[in-house]
Amino acid sequence: MKNKLLNKSLAAFLGLLILVAGMLAIAGQDSKVETPQNLAEDFSKRSIEGVWLLEPQRRDCVTGNPMGPAGRGLMTFANGGTMSETAAPPAAPLPLPVAIVRSAGHGVWQRLNWENYTAAFIIQRLNPDGTFAGWIRSRGTFQLSESGNEITSTGSTEVLDPSGTVVTTGCFTSNGTRFE
Repeated sequence: MKNKLLNKSLAAFLGLLILVAGMLAIAGQDSKVETPQNLAEDFSKRSIEGVWLLEPQRRDCVTGNPMGPAGRGLMTFANGGTMSETAAPPAAPLPLPVAIVRSAGHGVWQRLNWENYTAAFIIQRLNPDGTFAGWIRSRGTFQLSESGNEITSTGSTEVLDPSGTVVTTGCFTSNGTRFE
């Protein structure tokens, strides 16, 4: 009787062992195991995070017509919602009171959904002699393409004097590609 009970227990144990081994074998066939790292990689593929090569275009806010040639710029959207921006001076002179010399832009961004984002950044304007001339404050919306490698944006700017008074406003659009 002890042998029959032992044999049944051993058979049940071996059956359970075979079942567990089979489940492990099936699970091992999955080519992609969801880990926090894999999920983060998938998320970043469809995220604005990263470095972008941009062609910003100043526009007439009423008509939408371009004002001068498009510029060249770089924008970096960092994990956590901060951003930085630099731009080459435009080929055509800007109307006064925009100073020619400027700092890099610093700002914040927010994800609205997989493809839409908002951002705001500020730039210091400097006089040609290096003294502080005021600020340029920009706000925009960004749309990420389905591939995650192209971006478009529209937005507005305010030029402020050193006391913070808005002296002029403007509009812009831009197109960009992800730097990889």
